[in-house]
Formats: sequence, C-alpha cells, structure tokens
Amino acid sequence: MKSIIYQRYGAVEVLELADEPVPIQKDNEVLVKIKSVSLNPLDWKIRNGELKIITGNKFPKHICCEFSGVVEKVGTRVTSFQPGEKVFGFVNPMKEGSLREYLAVGEDSLIHKPQNISFEQAASVSITGIAALQALKNLANAEKGQSILLNGCTGGVGMFAIQIAKQLGLNVTGVCSATTASHARNWGCDTVLDYKKINILNLTDRFDIILDLSAKLTFKKAKTIMKDKSIFIDPIALPTKMIAAFFYNIFSSKKHKVLFTKYTKNDLQFLTKMIEAGMKIEVSKTYKISDFKTAFSELEKGGIPGKVVINI
Repeated sequence: MKSIIYQRYGAVEVLELADEPVPIQKDNEVLVKIKSVSLNPLDWKIRNGELKIITGNKFPKHICCEFSGVVEKVGTRVTSFQPGEKVFGFVNPMKEGSLREYLAVGEDSLIHKPQNISFEQAASVSITGIAALQALKNLANAEKGQSILLNGCTGGVGMFAIQIAKQLGLNVTGVCSATTASHARNWGCDTVLDYKKINILNLTDRFDIILDLSAKLTFKKAKTIMKDKSIFIDPIALPTKMIAAFFYNIFSSKKHKVLFTKYTKNDLQFLTKMIEAGMKIEVSKTYKISDFKTAFSELEKGGIPGKVVINI
C-alpha cells in the first residue's frame, strides 16, 4: 500500500512516498480503507521535531492523524462496525499516522460518518474538532454570556471553535486577515477584526477567554486585554509553554493554560451530533496523495481558511 513516511525530523523535504504491507488488524481492531486525510499544523510541528521529547527518535514515522474511509475488515472482538460502513476518526499523532491507504485502529478511534457530509469533510473533524471542544469546555469551562477572543480564527481549529463557542452561548470576537473575514462571519463570529489594521493589545474590551490559534500571541502580552480570573489558552502543548504556564499561574489571577488534547469517543459523538444539526465544515483545498509535498507546503504557508485534505 502507499503511505507517507519520514526517516528523520525536518522540513517537508524529509517526507517520502513508501510502499508498505497492508496492516493486519488485531481481534479488537478495524481495518479501514482510507478515502481522505486532512492536514494540521500539529502534523508538521511533529515532523519538524518540535515535540520529539514526546515522539522520540524511532524511525520511520508516519504522519497525519485525521481520516475518513470505509471499513474493509473487522477483528473477531469488534462489535460496533461492519465491512462496508463509512467511518471517520483519528490516531494518536504522537505515535501513529493516517496518511496511507489502509489503517488498523481500535473501535474507540472510529465513529460512523454522518450522511450529510462528504469523506473530505469527515476527515477534517476529529482532531481539530476535539481540540476546540476540549479547549472551551474542559480548560475554559466556558459559560453562557462570557466573551471569547479567538486569535487566528479561520484555520481548522478556529472553524470549530467559533461554532462550538456560539453553541455554548459565548460572544465571539475573531481575529484574522481581511481575505478570510467572510469565513469567520459565516461560521458565526459576532465581531471580526483584521489583524493588519487593529492591534488587539490596544483594545478597550476585556475578555473572559482568549484562545490563541496563531501561535503569535503570548500570555504575558495578552494579560492587558484579559479580565480578572480569565483564561488564556495555548493549543500546542510544547514543553516550554507548559513550564512557563506553571510558573505564571502561581503568581497571577489570570490563568495560562496549555491544551494537551485527549482523544475520546465521547467527544467524537458530541461533534457528530453537531454535524448532523448543521455544523459547517469547510475544505478549502484538496490534493492527490502524489502531491503530498505541495499540500504540506501550502498548509505551512498559512492563511488557508478551513482545512487542507489529501484524497487517497
């Protein structure tokens, strides 16, 4: 089968197309024929070695963590899925990768694909949707009537964060470029700010929650626009950020929290219900697996609203 691997940490050039055996599913696993895989900033941060303290130095490694496809085979102990069913799900990005033709995964990593979305859309949900959900519900304990600033709101996580925040009853201010502002409004932002025209650190408004999806705003700077006892969330759990947050939180009533996403079936079920109720999932660019380097290069440039997807 075709798969994308890398044998050392580095830029997009380290990725290569490999021919590997189709995995044999265990008794408690499902073999999925992959249809679509979406790309995330986390994927290339792992590939660059930014999280190698967690991912280690054992190679080759696979890449990507979100996928959709069709059940090919099931193990003897699998009870929730049958061959031919359409599914989507995730793998742990610190250990595995989904950018391949076939993938063997446990039942808890899968859920049935809603009929009202495509394979490309389904492949865009699990990791980014769960990250947004856990940031708002688990870390922020968001409550109706609170205000949230989403800095860099039109990427994959932002797309879900806007819609989840609105469902929770928050007043949402999104920060993005003028070229992607229409997407932010379409997903539900109450206010959209152009970061090229407005320095958000000069805002007179104060926020209950700040979710920085741009990787450019620091807690130290953001404190000037945070309410007392408010929360700043960093979605990338780099060790340096976790250490800094620990010491900041000792001395400040304004809290710095770092999201370390835990991938759960319950959260997938929550997101599936939102999708069935009409949640918007935007796929801006699609590529063939043969164009994987171009796909990653485009993602790493930034500025793409929604998701980038590779079709297998």
